Amino acid sequence: MKQSVKTKIRRKNLGGRPRRPDSELKLEGYQRIGKRIKKAKIFSPLKIPKFRLESQRVIYFFKNYLVHTMGEWANKPFNPLSWQVEFIQNIFDTKGEDGLRRYKKALLLVSRKNGKTLTSSALLLYWLVVKSEEIPNLRIYSAGATKEQAALVFDASSQMIEASPELKKRLRPIPRYKRIVNHKTGAKYEALSSDVAGQYGFFNSQFIIFDEMWLQKSVDFVS
Repeated sequence: MKQSVKTKIRRKNLGGRPRRPDSELKLEGYQRIGKRIKKAKIFSPLKIPKFRLESQRVIYFFKNYLVHTMGEWANKPFNPLSWQVEFIQNIFDTKGEDGLRRYKKALLLVSRKNGKTLTSSALLLYWLVVKSEEIPNLRIYSAGATKEQAALVFDASSQMIEASPELKKRLRPIPRYKRIVNHKTGAKYEALSSDVAGQYGFFNSQFIIFDEMWLQKSVDFVS
C-alpha cells in the first residue's frame, strides 16, 4: 500500500515539469512526435544537380522523386507534359530587372481530369522538400471552397509521399489535421477551407494553392 502511494506522488511531481519548447529540442537534435521525444533523424538534402534555371531543378525533382499514384500511370515516374513544363518555366524562369521572379501569382486553367491537382501537389512537395532547405520554417497552404475541396491536394500529396522512399523519410502526413510536416527543416503544409483562411489569414505563407477558385463566393478572399 505504501509503495502505491509513493508511485502516485512520484508521478505527480513529474507531471509538474514545464514543457520544453520545440525550438530547444531541435537545437539539441531531438524532435517531439506526439507525446514522445525522440532523437531526430538527420537526412542530407536531396541530390539535385546544379542547373542554370530553377525550372530545370523542379522538373528534375518531378522525374526522379515523384510517381503517379492512380490510373494506368500508377507507380511510373512523374514526367511532366509539355503544358506542365511551360507552366513551370513561366513561373520560375521569368525574371524582372531586379533578378527576382516577375510573377507572384499564376492561374492554371485546364479541363477536369487533366492533372491540375496532381501538378499542384507536385509543386507543393517541391517547396516542402527542396525550397524549405533555403527558407527556414516554410509555410504552405491549400485553400478550397470547403475543407473537403482543399483536402484534395493533401490527399494527392500524401499518396505521392507514400510512394517515394526519399520523401517518406523526410515528410510526415497528419491526416487528422490535413497537415504535412518536414521535421528536418521545420516546414509545414496545411489544407484550409476558405472560411477558415479568410478569418485567420495564411500566417506568413510562402506558397498558397487555390483549388477550384471559380467556386469561391467572393474575389475579395482570393485577392
